[in-house]
Parts: sequence; structure tokens; C-alpha cells
Amino acid sequence: MNRLNFDFEYANGITHARLIAEFGQGVIERHWTGLYELDYPDDPQCNPFLRYGVNNNNQEEVAVYLGLAWAFTAGQHRFAVPTWARDEAIRYLGRHAYDFITWEYEIDAERPDWPTRDRGFVVPRVMLPTRPAPTEWQRAHLHEAGLFPARDLRELTALTTTTLMDVDGNVNLFGLADADRKNRLLESLRGQSQPELATLLTPGDVFVNITIGCDLGTYDSLLVVATGDHRHTWQAITDEYRRRIHAYEKAIDSFHTFNGLCLALAALQSPVNDNTE
Repeated sequence: MNRLNFDFEYANGITHARLIAEFGQGVIERHWTGLYELDYPDDPQCNPFLRYGVNNNNQEEVAVYLGLAWAFTAGQHRFAVPTWARDEAIRYLGRHAYDFITWEYEIDAERPDWPTRDRGFVVPRVMLPTRPAPTEWQRAHLHEAGLFPARDLRELTALTTTTLMDVDGNVNLFGLADADRKNRLLESLRGQSQPELATLLTPGDVFVNITIGCDLGTYDSLLVVATGDHRHTWQAITDEYRRRIHAYEKAIDSFHTFNGLCLALAALQSPVNDNTE
């Protein structure tokens, strides 16, 4: 029996789904030993970190978290905020199709329970380099995060891996029912007053926060929020991933190379009923 146990709550016309798991005690109980024993390939198609955000520290859970986030926002127009890591995301993706914002959603990965870990929207803080010294542009935009389009699951994975450099990684994912709603989202994330999810999200929109602990004393979590009652649909998604985790753990002794691992991770993570793929 795996540990993929969400707490679903519907109140005041809004559905919340919350999952939390201590670092090292994530939603998968059996991990592939090759993550610790083998040298990682240079080929990005066979490198589990580059393809799925999976390595010997964050393990196969990351593939599950990202697959779930993609499933919860199925069929929508997705935009992601890699907190702290705006400039790394720009370099990693090799493009500049992003918008500055002055609010991002923060989860305190060191807090072991809800709601103390949920800090809501805060003023962004972007990681500055030490060598070489920060540029004038970086200093001028220190408190502006980047809102990036996440056009496919590989892009969401790339944005997520840029945040896995310190104690924890944190990504905000907005799924908008209509692409025209982006301007309204930007207005809220650039406003003078602190946004509230209850008023920021319009019917059909979904917000997901993905927090991944990278060190002892931290906790992974997923927070999913949307207007309307989504408990039945989201439970079905969770049940499907529970089945996949069980199948993955059952087959884990049958593959012995990174190519075999990536094939297994593809089956574990592949999108659920998503017509945007």
C-alpha cells in the first residue's frame, strides 16, 4: 500500500486537495537502486533527472508529483512560476517568453503540517549569483519572479528542476480554462495588494503548488485549489496514480539500465486524459 493520500476539502464553493510527505518518506516505498549505483548518462533522453526530475536525492516521487500536477490541470492553458529560480529557468529553457510578476505563492517546506506551511502569496525573491557578481539587470529585478508558459510536461519538468538547487524546490502552476484569462492573472500577480486564490481563480481555473524537499527536515507537498466541487474527479486521478505506483513498485526488479528506468517512469507519469498533449 503506497502513501499517496490526499486530503480533499470542499467548502465555500472551493475545493482544496492537500498532500504532504516527509523527505525520504515520499509516495513511493520501493525505489530503483540504480539511482544510487550507476553513473547517469549524458544523453538527455536517458537521463532521469533531465527527463523527469528524478535523481538519487529526490527519486521517483518527482515524476509522480509532476504527473499529478499535469493531470489536475488537464486540458488547460498552463503557466508556471519557478520560485527563486527565474534566471536559471531562462538559461535552462533557452528562451525569454515570460512575464515579470511581483507576487508568487510560497510554501514553507520545513513546516510539517497544514496550514502552517501555507504562506500564501508573498513578494518574490530571486536567487542572485555570487560569481560572477549579479548584473545591474538582475539587481533591478530582484523582487520580480517570472511567469513562464508550460506548453508540455517536459517544460514543466525543466522549470521544476531549476528550483532543485537548495533546501527545497517550489513551483506555482496555473491552469487557465481560457488563454485570454492570462491578462487577468497578470493583473492580479502584479497588483498592489496581496492576491487571494479565492478571488484570483475564475470558474474552470486550477492552481497547483508543487513543493519538493531536497534536504533532511523538509517535506514534499502538493496543494491543488479550484472553484467548484472537484472531489470526485480529483479522487479518480489519485486512484489512477495509486495504481501506477503499485505497478511500478511491482516491476522495479525487472529493469537494470537507465533506459529501462525511463520506460518505467514514462508509464508511471504519462498524462491522464489530457487533450493538450
